[in-house]
Amino acid sequence: MTYWLDVEDLFEYALISRRPSGIQRLSFELYRALVALRPGEIAFCRHDRIRGTLRTVAWAEVEAVFAGLTGKGQSASAAPLREKALPVGQAGRVRRIASRLPADIRVPLGEAVRSQTAALRAGMRTGRGLMQAGRRLL
Repeated sequence: MTYWLDVEDLFEYALISRRPSGIQRLSFELYRALVALRPGEIAFCRHDRIRGTLRTVAWAEVEAVFAGLTGKGQSASAAPLREKALPVGQAGRVRRIASRLPADIRVPLGEAVRSQTAALRAGMRTGRGLMQAGRRLL
């Protein structure tokens, strides 16, 4: 018999955090103990939001994600880019659509949108500053 464990939360957490919390550590230690206790009987899966189903994840992938969180086996330059989690309760149409994307697409896309917004705001402030400076000179 195969026992399936959903590890989506660990992968999602690794995208937004630099270090594992207690629950991620506990979960990983339980996964490791189960794999050691029942080799060949423990399998891992993640949610595939695009297909609306689950997909298989190798134990080595789970280990690599946790190693990235703990800093073991991964250099700082190889660490994935992470961002802060979005506030709860902001459910506009765009956010609902974006939430269906896989995290490895959704996170950098959100980062790009926020960067573009910041650039536009900075451009507007620059324009206002130029207008004020022009008025002072005339």
